[in-house]
Amino acid sequence: METKQQLQTLSHAVISRIQSIGLPKTLRDHVLAEDVLRNHRGYLIPLCYALSPAFGKLEHDEQVTICTAIFLGAMGVYALDPVLDLQITGHGVKKPISDSFLLISASQHLLSEVIPPKSRFWKKYQERLKDHFLEIELSEVSESDQREWNQAAYHELLKFKYSLFYLPLDILFHLTGERAKTNYYYLREAFFQFTIGFNIPNEIVGFTSDSSLGLKNYAWVRLAEYLEKEKLDKHLFTTEELHKLIYLSGIATELYDEALQAFEECLSIVKPMKLPLFEKIVNDRIKVTFKEKEALKTYLQNIS
Repeated sequence: METKQQLQTLSHAVISRIQSIGLPKTLRDHVLAEDVLRNHRGYLIPLCYALSPAFGKLEHDEQVTICTAIFLGAMGVYALDPVLDLQITGHGVKKPISDSFLLISASQHLLSEVIPPKSRFWKKYQERLKDHFLEIELSEVSESDQREWNQAAYHELLKFKYSLFYLPLDILFHLTGERAKTNYYYLREAFFQFTIGFNIPNEIVGFTSDSSLGLKNYAWVRLAEYLEKEKLDKHLFTTEELHKLIYLSGIATELYDEALQAFEECLSIVKPMKLPLFEKIVNDRIKVTFKEKEALKTYLQNIS
C-alpha cells in the first residue's frame, strides 16, 4: 500500500475512533476541524504507526487506538498553552481549561485499553508529562542563565520542551516486550535531531514575542555572538530592530541551514531501519523548512 493511501486510511480510522469515545460535541468538533487535521495528519497522527516496524508487529486496532491517544493527548497539551501564557503574562485564559483535561483524560483512557494500569510504562508517562510542564519554568530568562545560554543549553531545553514527543517510542517499546532496545535508543536520537530541525524556525519567527515574554530564544545565541564580534551594544537597538538584524546579518539563513542539517541527521539515523512512512514525515518537514529558507530572499528585499 502506498504511503499516501496508508496515511488516508489511518487518518479515517483515527477520526472514527475519536467520534466513538463520547467527547463533548463542541470539543470533538474542534479536534476534528479540517484545519486542525490538516496541520497534524501529515506527522502527528501517523507518527506511532510510522515507527512501529522498528519494534515489531502490532494489531491494526491497537495501532489505531495508540495513534488516537497520542493525537488527543497532544491536543490536550496544546489546549493548556493559554494557561502557560497566563502564567507568563497575566492575561486571561481564552479557552476552557476543562478542554485540556478532557482530552488528556481521553488519551489516557485509550492507552489504558492496550497498556495495563500497573505497567511500568505509566511511570515513564508521568515523567514525560512532568518534564513537559517543567519546560516553561526552565525557559524563563535570568541574568545568570543568559550568560550560559548557548547551543548545548538550548539542546538540553528541547529535551524538556518535546518530552511528550517521545511517548510513541515509549509505547511501542513497551508493547513489543522491550525487545528492540537498539532501535529504541537510535530512534530517540533521531527524534532529538527532528526536534532541533522542527523548532529552530520557531525560534527565528518568535524572537520578538519570546523577548517580550522574557523567554529564552535560540536565535539570541547567534545574535549575541554577532553583536560581540561587531562590537555593538544590544541596548542601542529595540527588540524589533534586533529581530531584523537576525535576518540582515545572515543569522536566520544559518539557522535554517542548521535545521535542515538536523533533519538530514535524523534521516541518516533511521535509514537502516527501513521506515519509509517516517522518512516521508521527515522529508515533508525538510521541504517546508527549505521553502521558508528560500522565502527569506523576498523578506530581505522588503526590509533592506
